[in-house]
Amino acid sequence: MSRPVCAGSVVRLDAVFSAAWGYTERRVESLWVVRSAMLKKILLTLLVAGAVYLVIRFRQRRARAFAEAPVYPVCSSDKRCRNAGLFLAALMLLAFAGYVSYAWWAIRPVVSVRVIDPETGKEAVYLAYEGDVDERGFKTLDGRLVRLGNLERIEIEAVDDR
Repeated sequence: MSRPVCAGSVVRLDAVFSAAWGYTERRVESLWVVRSAMLKKILLTLLVAGAVYLVIRFRQRRARAFAEAPVYPVCSSDKRCRNAGLFLAALMLLAFAGYVSYAWWAIRPVVSVRVIDPETGKEAVYLAYEGDVDERGFKTLDGRLVRLGNLERIEIEAVDDR
């Protein structure tokens, strides 16, 4: 084993590690990298914990300030508040009904579906709602379910313009 290299009264750590535990200079550098990475993780954790503590303290102060503030009534009478609430509820229900009916109407345009058999060249034309047409089949306006074979192809054309 080699002895630690001394420069005056200062002992080089890499020489101490290599002499005592057989570490090479490269392993000593990797130890410092690991220690600095671990130190960064610890500091980051402490920073996050401090930020959480400050946020909680700020919210508690603000909650105390709101608790001490005087409370003013929103409505001057109970009847007026109830009527306003009923009006808002009715308005929301009306808006919801309008949205649902428009969404239903948007998928309901009638389309012409032409089924073509490439082997025989035969064509069949059906009418269906656009929302009822899938990749391998569709449901016609009169309620028939049509399933397509592997070779058949379909062509879809709009029939009515709304």
